[in-house]
Amino acid sequence: GAGHITSGLPNQDSADARTILPGCGPFPDGCLIAVTADGVGSCSNSAKGSSRAVSSALDFLTASLVKITQVDDKMMTDLLYNSFVAAWNAVEDLSYDEEMPLPSYDTTLDAVIFNGEDLYYGHSGDGGIVTVYSDGTYEMITKRHKGEEANSVIPLLAGPENWDFGKSEK
Repeated sequence: GAGHITSGLPNQDSADARTILPGCGPFPDGCLIAVTADGVGSCSNSAKGSSRAVSSALDFLTASLVKITQVDDKMMTDLLYNSFVAAWNAVEDLSYDEEMPLPSYDTTLDAVIFNGEDLYYGHSGDGGIVTVYSDGTYEMITKRHKGEEANSVIPLLAGPENWDFGKSEK
């Protein structure tokens, strides 16, 4: 939203996408990788954290996908899991380099890999991944990770036990 403009705060959201061209990875027709993050508003460095998480996860997924020739569902969800670990480590490194507390960089993180037929995903936070199907219907395929209070979030740095990975069933 535009609330950050009104309040004079930086935009805490980050997003980026890349295409793996046909013949440059495990999918004959190529694939799209998309990663988004929403910095936690109460965390003073979350704009930096969300940006670093997105770029790190996207770099990891891109570098990994171009090296493999075959995939299965477990391999893809493991790859997404490892991209979340890479994002966590990159945010942790940023915190260390800037000598600021790690929680001040917290963010949500969502990543998808879509090859035209299969959609694999990773999710952390209070948002969600919504899939629009070829018949025009849509659904949220992830669960929102929220705390007990209405405005709370369970973000990336809450740890792997709060992350979800899978494949869309449609």
